[in-house]
Amino acid sequence: MSSSTLHTLICYDIIRRLPFVMGEKMPLIVGRHTSTDDNLNGVYSGQRDVPLNNVGRGEANALARTIAAQFGPDIVAILSSDLRRATYLASTLSSRLPGVPVTRTRDLREVSLGRIEQERLTWAQLTERYPGPKYQTRQEFDFTDVGGESKRQLIARGRRMMARVDAIFRQQPEPAMAYVVMISHGTFLRVLLQYYGLLSGELHPHGSFQIVLLPLRP
Repeated sequence: MSSSTLHTLICYDIIRRLPFVMGEKMPLIVGRHTSTDDNLNGVYSGQRDVPLNNVGRGEANALARTIAAQFGPDIVAILSSDLRRATYLASTLSSRLPGVPVTRTRDLREVSLGRIEQERLTWAQLTERYPGPKYQTRQEFDFTDVGGESKRQLIARGRRMMARVDAIFRQQPEPAMAYVVMISHGTFLRVLLQYYGLLSGELHPHGSFQIVLLPLRP
């Protein structure tokens, strides 16, 4: 596991019991799956169900140990994309947290690029073959004309997930002292966290996790 991953977890663990709990904030641990061969080769996977590579499996095993050791007693739920590169970590973490429910859902999948995914393009090839902002995931993308989804559609399923997270916290006697883990993908998390104003700058690399503080909905 990278030192940046450990640093992210440890830094947030230091402050996790500070008085932000007084503001009705819910601590959500969010992160990206670990490494795949597509990541190594710069290929955009989208919703193709690619597995982790050997490095990614090792990273996931180490990360599960770290999360369980630092947050285990307070984790009340694990939410994961149903794609294999995310469920491996969810299952590995769950094995260390008996009794903690795991939900695997399509709503946490990466953005769908439709037919483009089968071309297995790098970022440079995607830009060359499909020019224009609608095919760029860092802009107001819209892949519906090639069988994929738009940014608006991605945000809609992200909002469904946040409503589910809110419901989980509301079931807890002390919401600010419980943790929910969300395991997903780079573009999905970047768009979702930006939509809620919870991300400044770049998302952490693959396999890195961070804590975001969600306001308890009225």
